[in-house]
Amino acid sequence: MATNWVDEVLSGATSTGSKTISLANDQALSVANTSSENLFTVTSDTSNGGFTSILGIEGQEAILFLGADNADDAGDVWQIQADASGNLKIGNRTVGTGSPERGNTIVDAITIDSSRNISVGVDDTGYDVKFFGATSGQYMLWDESADELVLTGDSKLSFHDAAGGENIIATSDGHLEINAGTTLDITAPTVDVNVATELNIDGNVDLNGALDVSGALTGTALTVDNVIVNGTTIGHTDDTDLLTVADGSLTIAGDLIVAGGVTSGTSSSVHSIHVSDGSTSSMNMGNEAEIVITDDGIPRIYFEDTGEGTNDKLMAIANYHENFVVQSLVDDGESYDTESILVCNRDGRVGIGTRTFDSSAVNYLTILNGTEPSAHTDNQIYIGSKDSAGTGTDTSATLALFCEENVDATAMASDPSSTFTHRFPIWINGTAYWIALDPV
Repeated sequence: MATNWVDEVLSGATSTGSKTISLANDQALSVANTSSENLFTVTSDTSNGGFTSILGIEGQEAILFLGADNADDAGDVWQIQADASGNLKIGNRTVGTGSPERGNTIVDAITIDSSRNISVGVDDTGYDVKFFGATSGQYMLWDESADELVLTGDSKLSFHDAAGGENIIATSDGHLEINAGTTLDITAPTVDVNVATELNIDGNVDLNGALDVSGALTGTALTVDNVIVNGTTIGHTDDTDLLTVADGSLTIAGDLIVAGGVTSGTSSSVHSIHVSDGSTSSMNMGNEAEIVITDDGIPRIYFEDTGEGTNDKLMAIANYHENFVVQSLVDDGESYDTESILVCNRDGRVGIGTRTFDSSAVNYLTILNGTEPSAHTDNQIYIGSKDSAGTGTDTSATLALFCEENVDATAMASDPSSTFTHRFPIWINGTAYWIALDPV
């Protein structure tokens, strides 16, 4: 029987069973097959260090077996293989015991192909992979059974650079943060944010498109382009309570400018429009369709005709100290053109040009002295008040008529039964006359 080459190499071993083989520089210890192909080589290179090589036969792989714990369990044997295609594979035995040999069932765990790409497992069969950090409990895990990449604890997934401001981190159980040092862009045709309880946005919100809210929009205060909604009030940054909302009513504290129509109530209900300066109203509103103006000074409604000339555009009706007054004003509304055109007093007195009445008069018309016309107008007469100058020393106001019909100058026939003990001055068509009166 041929002598075992290992025995030959180790002949003369010490009692401890060890034997040192000394190789000079560039010498090698090789194991070859019958074809003189070196299968296992240990080379001495004093310049670059020694190295060990395992060479596969042409067209075959080179394999290194590592057996631990006497290789008495299947998993005790690991195999490092360089296959014929130039791929490096690391795996362990799944079936069999004893010394490893060709034909063992080996499952590859890691493969590095000839282009240096690294794979762990194969398609449909993977393995857990962990990358540990410097802090206890911090690691990244690919959990193959859950098909899940796990960052444990508050490990960060950082972008752009290490320890930068762009990262995703779970700072605690149930709390995930997405951080960006400057800008976070989300680009998609549709972005869904599903919130079970509440969406909180800390900071300003700039919306360049339409805001469609199907549910309630609530908050302590909402400011939109200097318009503030806060609790029950709506206003401006300079006047926060222009509108006050209560159950069934809206109070407007400032000016209401309406460019379109205003509708109050429906065919089945009636509602009031109430304009107030903030004074408390005693009126019971809402029983009929009504417009109510409340003011502790002079409630007034203006009518502006912008097609008229300068200072001819503005008319008004006002509740002026118990008088309903028709007025004309200059264009800015700051002064009167005619303060009292027509006056209706709450006690039944009517005035033209005046709101001064004797308190005992009821259901009477009073006319302030005015300026008579210079000519008649067809099919109408003028009735006015004018001082009775020209009839003697009496200069008090009297009735003035200006008619289309002229006064007949024919003398009246003598009536023996008439005493004509009284007379009354009257202006007719610009001439003062005495009206002779015979008391009844």
